[in-house]
Amino acid sequence: GNDTRMVIAASEGGRALRLLKQREQVAMEAEQKKAQLEEDSKKRKFRAIDTFGSSQADVLEAAFSEQTVGLVTADEFRAKRDNMEQLLKEKAERDRVNSKNNKLKRTIKSAKL
Repeated sequence: GNDTRMVIAASEGGRALRLLKQREQVAMEAEQKKAQLEEDSKKRKFRAIDTFGSSQADVLEAAFSEQTVGLVTADEFRAKRDNMEQLLKEKAERDRVNSKNNKLKRTIKSAKL
């Protein structure tokens, strides 16, 4: 208790007390970081579980609703919606191109056989 602190404070001009306080501070910061990491991992874990077994449209709808939280004007909402629609069009185009490429690759492989 206090006797230990008095001895530590008197020894080496208080150096030991400073080190003790520093260790306590580092331990407290480590606990805070650990708690924050646990909180973040719980959020990610449940977010991943929520999307399991969901259709692509449900996942995109959830992402859109997360992005639109806090928007003030209708113009901001429209801009986000237009951005999401553009991303969906780009993804559909990439999927269509990839599908054509895969068909072409299968045709080439079967022709080689």
